[in-house]
Amino acid sequence: MGLVLKNNAVSRLASSVEVGDTALAVTASEGSRFPLLAAGDWFPVTVLRSDGTLEIMRCTARSGDLLTVTRAQEGTTAKTFTAGDRVELRLTAATFDSMLAEVQQAVDDAQAQVDAFIPPYAGAGKALVTNPTNDGAGWADISTPLSTLHATAISF
Repeated sequence: MGLVLKNNAVSRLASSVEVGDTALAVTASEGSRFPLLAAGDWFPVTVLRSDGTLEIMRCTARSGDLLTVTRAQEGTTAKTFTAGDRVELRLTAATFDSMLAEVQQAVDDAQAQVDAFIPPYAGAGKALVTNPTNDGAGWADISTPLSTLHATAISF
């Protein structure tokens, strides 16, 4: 599942919402302010009453001005809302957690690719070095003293 964000996505409810509803209709022609989602994508939605009462939801689909949501996210409870209440894409704690998890997964994937590449070519305890005496590169033991590892400048 992928988090999708869009700047300044704000609208108002076009009609009231009951506790069990899983769809929100926003003001006509304002649905496009929110991201379009592919299967498995989502974005956070906060619905806010004028008195400050709010509910955090997870939008899992958008069709025109209709948002399909999972209610009562991040410790909030499902509430009723009336037409005119604000609907906003807001960054939430779960949003940041999701972004951090995606970054960590990308780092782990890159590390796995490096780990899979280096051992077959170098072997454990090896480093790629250049050899100024034959203008080549090769693998040297990491235990080789630094004074014997010479770098060559590469120019084009």
